[in-house]
Amino acid sequence: MYADRVAGVPVCVVDMTHGGMDLCAALSRRGALPVAVDVHRTLKNADLRILQKGGIPVFASFAEAVSAHSPEVVMMQYAPDREAITAYCGETGLPLMTHAKATGLILGERLASVATTEITGARGKSTVMGMLSSIMSHTGEPSLFMTSMGAYVQHGSERTIICGQGSITPSHALHVVDAADAAGCAFSSCFLEISLGGTGLGDVCSVLGIPLELRAGIGRSAFFSKAQMAELMRPGAVLNVNASDPPSRSLRLLTGTRCNVVGNAPGASLFTTRNAWYSGDGELTLNLAAFSTLCNDSLTSAFSLAPPPRLFGTMAVDTMLAAAGVALALGVPTASIRAGISAYEPLPRRMVFSREGGVHRITNTATSKETTLLALDEAARYAR
Repeated sequence: MYADRVAGVPVCVVDMTHGGMDLCAALSRRGALPVAVDVHRTLKNADLRILQKGGIPVFASFAEAVSAHSPEVVMMQYAPDREAITAYCGETGLPLMTHAKATGLILGERLASVATTEITGARGKSTVMGMLSSIMSHTGEPSLFMTSMGAYVQHGSERTIICGQGSITPSHALHVVDAADAAGCAFSSCFLEISLGGTGLGDVCSVLGIPLELRAGIGRSAFFSKAQMAELMRPGAVLNVNASDPPSRSLRLLTGTRCNVVGNAPGASLFTTRNAWYSGDGELTLNLAAFSTLCNDSLTSAFSLAPPPRLFGTMAVDTMLAAAGVALALGVPTASIRAGISAYEPLPRRMVFSREGGVHRITNTATSKETTLLALDEAARYAR
């Protein structure tokens, strides 16, 4: 429906760095007339040739693009002069939206009958997506995954690669879904790892944590960017928020949909008695208290699972709860959740545990300062 609406319409796409290339291509395939604005000056010669071959003009500034093409709508993810662009759109009555919202509008009809999950936030997105892929492999249903490690369709033990290059900008979902369709890969569920907010496509949305110190996105604020997840949610959707992250919990006040608080904190809908997981601890029991699902259930029960032995620390508990929370909200049987998490193999560049002789080794190969400090804190906690 929205594709028909923008067919033949000049669209100004601002920010080629954070998914603008994918958005321009998707708009062009649907008959719109996109104009690209490379505000960060990051386009390479190969990118320019692709845009030129598609008949998409490229400008260095928003003012030049507007002057030359008189767009009828602006789609902007992030720009250094965002305040001036926003003011211009407001003063001239020019519709303005984020790439995330544009992606949701364009894919809304295509994914209307597909159970779609969106995951955003700091600390654990990729791990949660890996666990969900393992869980869905035990359901027998084909699932499309867009992750920082690439995009693929998981059907049982078989994995079909859709895109080997990982990207989690919102508009990359346009490329992934179109590529899966072009390859003839059917899927009944879709899982999107999103970096800069939410698209409004999610039946189940999960916010793992919000790094308030990150000055990027809407209003140069990670919080306002992630808030799109709650603000754009579909009617009848379910929102899962991190119990131990106050900014994430506050997003419940931005939506009228059902919400679950996931984690070990007062008032949680899904929690466990352990704050940290160490190899040899046995099984982990997950408790549900009035937990909401897409089927309008309110689950109050408990089940146990055996975590993989290499998982380690407080983050391991958080990610297992987050993955289980998404699966439960989707209505996935607990047997598949137990089997999937137990069979999960930790991703590269993550914190893992091993024993070598009498030495207990905690390995963290991620390079950020925050992750290194977390690893040191977790090691000290384990030693105590």
